[in-house]
Amino acid sequence: MASGVVTCSPENHRIFGFGPDEDTSNAEFWNRRLHPKDRKRVLERFEKSVIQKTDYQVDQRIVLPDGTIKHLHVIGHLVFNESGELIEFVGTSMDVTKAKQAENRIRLIINTVSGIHWSARPDGWVDFVNERWSDYTGMTLEQALGWGWKLAFHPDDREQVLSKWRAALADGKPLKTETRIRRFDGEYRWFLSRAFPLFDRSGQVLGWCGSVIDIHDISRARVAGSEEF
Repeated sequence: MASGVVTCSPENHRIFGFGPDEDTSNAEFWNRRLHPKDRKRVLERFEKSVIQKTDYQVDQRIVLPDGTIKHLHVIGHLVFNESGELIEFVGTSMDVTKAKQAENRIRLIINTVSGIHWSARPDGWVDFVNERWSDYTGMTLEQALGWGWKLAFHPDDREQVLSKWRAALADGKPLKTETRIRRFDGEYRWFLSRAFPLFDRSGQVLGWCGSVIDIHDISRARVAGSEEF
């Protein structure tokens, strides 16, 4: 870090679209490849890692000279000396463009089908909700990601939903529950919420997918029939 010299493998040069005669030893030279909309976020993430002395991990886009946009997953390890000074940064860049394009196509399909659908990482961090969720709850995608979605659930149901969700994550088993979710105008309706784990060949959970179905009228009719009986 003191010298500012960057040393990279030929594969990394290929990913970033650098020619064999280009001088890529300067960090700023690499930063100029960052997508304009990602640059601030990526640099802030790096600075945060330096301050907190933690490993670095980020998804970013780069723009090649011909206008081609690539999606990268970047992982870095910061090396500090005994005095706590950053002396070296070691990392790897993985081209995940094809996977990202496939993911975007799947999400486009999900947005065109009826009903509310979502997906989550293995640890339960929700990484996608379709537009139907935003249309119904009034929450933006950013507000719903992670664990932000829980604020749309009825306060009396929220802890029960979270408890069942955590249990499903721990056991790797499907989840099915009925709960009330707030509409954008403040009204609560009953929904049937389902979650299913996605496994790899070794049986490890790769992620989760789920759906939320409006059963309010059915639920009210069931209650009315019970009271009548």
